[in-house]
Order: sequence, then C-alpha cells, then structure tokens
Amino acid sequence: MEHTDNQTRLTNLAGNVRQALFRPVDIAFLVYFRIAAGVLIMLEYSFYLAKLKAFGRTDVHFSYLFFEWVKPWSTAGIHLHMLLIVVLALLLAAGLYYRIVTLLLVVAQTSLFLMEKSVYQSHHYLYGLVVFLLIFLPAHRAGSLDAYRRPAIRLGQVPAWGWYLLLFQISVVYGYAGLAKLYGDWLDGRPMVIWMYHQANHPLAGPVLGSEWFPYVASYAALVVDLTVVPLLLFRRTRPYGFGMAVLFHLSNAFIFGVATFPWFALVMTSLFFSPSWPRKLFGKLLPVPRVDAGISARSPWVLPLLGAYVLVQLLLPLRHWLYPLDTAWTDQGDHFAWRMFIRNKDGQVLFLCKDGQGRIIATVQGEPLNSYQNYMLKGDPDMILQYAHYLADAHRKRVGQPVQVYVDSQISLNGWQYQPMVDPAVDLAR
Repeated sequence: MEHTDNQTRLTNLAGNVRQALFRPVDIAFLVYFRIAAGVLIMLEYSFYLAKLKAFGRTDVHFSYLFFEWVKPWSTAGIHLHMLLIVVLALLLAAGLYYRIVTLLLVVAQTSLFLMEKSVYQSHHYLYGLVVFLLIFLPAHRAGSLDAYRRPAIRLGQVPAWGWYLLLFQISVVYGYAGLAKLYGDWLDGRPMVIWMYHQANHPLAGPVLGSEWFPYVASYAALVVDLTVVPLLLFRRTRPYGFGMAVLFHLSNAFIFGVATFPWFALVMTSLFFSPSWPRKLFGKLLPVPRVDAGISARSPWVLPLLGAYVLVQLLLPLRHWLYPLDTAWTDQGDHFAWRMFIRNKDGQVLFLCKDGQGRIIATVQGEPLNSYQNYMLKGDPDMILQYAHYLADAHRKRVGQPVQVYVDSQISLNGWQYQPMVDPAVDLAR
C-alpha cells in the first residue's frame, strides 16, 4: 500500500511539473530578450572586431582540449567571421529568418570561440548558450519581421518552460560565481587589492578605488550579491531589492572594469525575473494580444528529456574542478565554463629553455612570437604553457634537424603571494 501511495505522489508531482512547464505565458518577455540579446551581441562583436588582440601578429594559437582541429582563419578571414556574427546578431534582433539565423549564429560564435583559447571570456560562453537556447524558443512569433511577413505564425503566448529556462541560466551564473568566491584569498580581499591598486588613477573615482578599505568592501559586496540576488528575485516582495542590488553591482563593474557588454546583458537576463508580460509596456501594439493560442500547451515528448539533460549539464560542468587534486585558482583545471569570473590574479614570468640532444641550450624564449595578450594569458595557464612548449619543440626540431627538449622556468605569484614555480623545471615538456 505504501509503495502505491509513493507512486501516486510521484505521478501527481510529475503532472504538476508538466502543468507548470507548459502553462501559457505572455510572449512579451521572449520578444524583449531576442531584441536585447541581438543588439548586445552585435555591439560585443563590433568591439571585439576592433581589437583582435589574439588573432593577429602571430602564428601561434592555443586550442581547447579535443578541439585542436579548429584552426583560425587568416586575419582577413577573422575580420569577415566577426562581421558575419555582427550581421547575424542584427538579424536576430529584427527577427528575420529567425530559425536559420539562430542556427548560423551558434555555429559562427562557437567556431570563433574555439579558434583561440587565450581569448576565453565567460560572457562569450554565455552568449553562445543563450543563442543555442533561442534555437528552440519561438522568439520570432511576435514583434519580428518574420511575424510581419507571415501573420499566420503570430502568437501572443508561449509555454512557460522557455521563461524558466532563461531564468535558470542566469541563476546558474550568479550561483556558481558566488560559490567560487568562498575561498580564503577572496575573503581576505587579496585579488581585489591588486586590481584596485591599478585603478587608483581612475579619472573619477581614483581616491576611493585606491583606498585601503574599498577592496574589502568590494570583495564582500560582490560575494553577497552573487549569493543572494537570485533568492531575492524569486519572491515578489523582495524582487525590487534584488534587482536594485544587481543594477548597482553591474553598473559598478561597468564603471570600474569596463568588461564590454556583459553588465548590460546580465541586467537584461536579470530583469526576466519580473512578470513575463512586463516588456509589453515597451512594445505596445507591436505584439499580439495575449490569448490561449491553439496548441500552445501541446506536450511534445522530447521537451522534458532535453530540458533535463541541459539543466543537468549546466549544474554538473562547473563542479568538475573537484575532480582535480590541486587548487583550481593555481592550476586553472576546471576553471573554464564554470563561471569563475574575476576571482584570482596571477603575475610573473615564464622562460622556455630549448636544448638539443646533448643538453646544450639552443634557444631561450620568453614569449616570442606571441602577441602581448597571449603572453599575458600564458602566465596563468599551465595547459597553454604545455601547448607553447610543444610548438617550440616542433619549430626548433625542424631548424636543427634533431629532437629538442623544452624546459620551463616559471615564477608565478597567485593573488600577491610569494613567487613559485608553476611547472616543474626538471621536466621535459616536449615529451
């Protein structure tokens, strides 16, 4: 009897979950997000196009594990690739040829992302994820050129699971960013002290940013915001306070660090915690009147399994650093794709010693021919050090006509602590 009761409860729970996921909600939130995401991605890659820090002036490029086969274009090809992303992002905002555009934009963003590891940015990863999600969301069925061209596709409501999925995605970013800050150096304010030292000459707020007390206030403020903003946003009474905290936090980051379009994108996603219908005030008569559209609650059998798989990956991937034996802040293992943003500072020098078979030094290399951005990122990433050692071994083997050994003298400081070797200087990395 007890087994039957438990089975009944599980069945009822599953039914309630399905009902919540497929209940119709106003499409206004989805139109707002499509337009804002398209415009901000367009601006991000326009800025990116202007600097091209790690794609030019060098023949050396760093790859992600399992994606070594993804090679960068020439400089002209990279320009065209980024220009394509800019155009596709504009088409996304306009909602023109939406299904094709979202698919092409995911491919274009992902391939560019994989071409060069040294330019990894968490918000580029986030942009790729949300465009991937938009492939499956009907964000073009109102307030778009597609809906203008084809009135038959217009909808006033969509299933709620699309709204929940976007809320989940930004919640994961906040949550794991906060958990990553729960370690000694951050709680002692060490990374922030270093960053604020370099901000002491800020034209407007230099005296405050460079003061002794501000780095500690900023460290704990960031921790509190990341860990509490989502719980505050979940409840109607505390939602305005949570959103106010988020606005202050992201505008402060934009003012102090810049960080391109990410603060604005984060605020766009955070604002989705309000009612799905609130953006209707922005668009007025451009959107169809909400109504119960035919077929809107149809429960396709593939929706829940795919949603579950995506949620599971996003929850587990940031935890993989626990599989590695040492501190992720030092080794960088498990650092990417885990929302560990701005939590540590590394500085130092990396010297490569290339030797022939008799142990004689044939070359001493300190970042040549890397560009300045790659050279900076190399100091903090042991995997990039290894990749560069292999590049040097191949280059000098071709020059001298025999196998080459590569040793590394790496003196790195983490968060202002004493300099120490990151890589064992007695190990031949070419092997």
